[in-house]
Amino acid sequence: MSGAKRGPNQRGPQVLFYAVPARIRLKELVCRLVGACGLHELPAQRRHCTYLDTFDRAILQTDGVLIYLESEQDKHLLWRGQGRLQASLPIESQPRMADDLPPSRVGRELAKRMGIRALLPLLQTRQSLRRFVKLDDEDKTLLRLDLIDESVDHKRPHRYLAVESMIGYPKALKDLRDGLARCGCRPLPRDPSHDLFTDADVATQPAPPWNDYQLLPGERADVAARLILGKLRQEMQRNLDGTLKDLDSEFLHDFRVSVRRTRSLLGQIKGVFPQRRLQRFSEAFAWLGSITGPTRDLDVYLLTLPDYQARLPSQQGEALGALRDYLVQHQKSEQRALAKLLGGARYKKLMDDWGVFLAEPPPLRSHLPNAALPVVEVAGRRIWKLFRRVIREGRAISAQSPPEDLHELRKSCKKLRYLLEFFKGLYPEADIKLLVAELKQLQDNLGDYQDLAVQQASFEGFRGGMEKEAMLTERVDAALVHLVELLAEREAEVRKEFDEHFRRFEAKPVRRLFASLFKPSKADSPEDAQQVE
Repeated sequence: MSGAKRGPNQRGPQVLFYAVPARIRLKELVCRLVGACGLHELPAQRRHCTYLDTFDRAILQTDGVLIYLESEQDKHLLWRGQGRLQASLPIESQPRMADDLPPSRVGRELAKRMGIRALLPLLQTRQSLRRFVKLDDEDKTLLRLDLIDESVDHKRPHRYLAVESMIGYPKALKDLRDGLARCGCRPLPRDPSHDLFTDADVATQPAPPWNDYQLLPGERADVAARLILGKLRQEMQRNLDGTLKDLDSEFLHDFRVSVRRTRSLLGQIKGVFPQRRLQRFSEAFAWLGSITGPTRDLDVYLLTLPDYQARLPSQQGEALGALRDYLVQHQKSEQRALAKLLGGARYKKLMDDWGVFLAEPPPLRSHLPNAALPVVEVAGRRIWKLFRRVIREGRAISAQSPPEDLHELRKSCKKLRYLLEFFKGLYPEADIKLLVAELKQLQDNLGDYQDLAVQQASFEGFRGGMEKEAMLTERVDAALVHLVELLAEREAEVRKEFDEHFRRFEAKPVRRLFASLFKPSKADSPEDAQQVE
């Protein structure tokens, strides 16, 4: 693949693959290679192979292949890519999360690529393997040659040769390559696993991002809105199975973000869809947001618990292991309840009805004020209005303002961010990237401030819950009290940083760029012309 990242072990054994010509008998091929290259045959093996990758294909996207191999002799995790064997690690069982990987440099490199995503089985195969080795005078292995028959679901096997050449023995490799060429074995252009993936119809590329669409400035606003909402619906459905099965926390995260974006767009596109019909869907997506919240909150606390532990003295950090047990127990309970709701009739009917609504052709003539207007006009006007609101709310905040004011500003910023992302294709890419970056730095400050307040309340709630369940020892209680104190201190620091972040966002270059892109040709009111000056 082009643009592949470097593997952790570019000096690992070189791996080459060859096709076995159909015209040559297997016995003849083996005899010729063994005789010409001085190979020794080892006992044959039968292996069960599980090809693994994350949902977003983090391994395949870096030109790698990850295989969990099981045989009567052992279990291994094999990672190859960029023409080399990156690793062959003994392992006790099939890994799922990064924590399941062997503690090694290679394990850490794999974990970095996986992030917080789970390794999912893409394909299961069976291998019959005959291994030949080339040894030196001291019985040191110079290279290996594997003759492999690999099949999926007992179908006709793929037969190929895999050559693994140790570093520093070019002559042994050259002799073998010459021998393979004389036998008519041609080099394969890629890892044979890709042919297995193709035959089994396994997707090797990640799904396109939800915002992989193109809007035309003159397109009707209702048509554009249906397109965007349809993409978000697809994203929800794509993440549904992983959310139901709790494969990893990112499925629910991406599901919830799609719900939030849907709710935001429905709330921002006034006069595009009939309000009476929209009301029902708005309420239904609010329900989706509410039922997914508790599980996601617990996911986040479990993901960030190591960071909390690192803030505390070592003994107090260790004491929070009991909090992990508490969170895991409640996450499982909330996850079961969520899976029941998302697997039920109400969610299915919502998605079916929503799909029908989005597939409806727009009326040739609409009585709604914005439905037939060009999307660039409707989007620009709404973005400009939200930007003015953000400036107005931000300028009204002082050192004495209550936290609720910053929370309202945070919500306005999020709505503005979503609109910029929905309609970014209508405007110069570099300009939108700059505006999103400036908005994001303000959002990060506001989000941290809000999160720190929520975290303090949550940890107080966890203390009460653990006490009721007889899980709150003195050590755990002291650790939680100390953690809440640290969070309160950080909250005060973040609050003091707000002015700097807001001043950066409302700087004249940013205001002028917003105005040049989104300000209507005629101001809605006299205040419009002055609001951002």
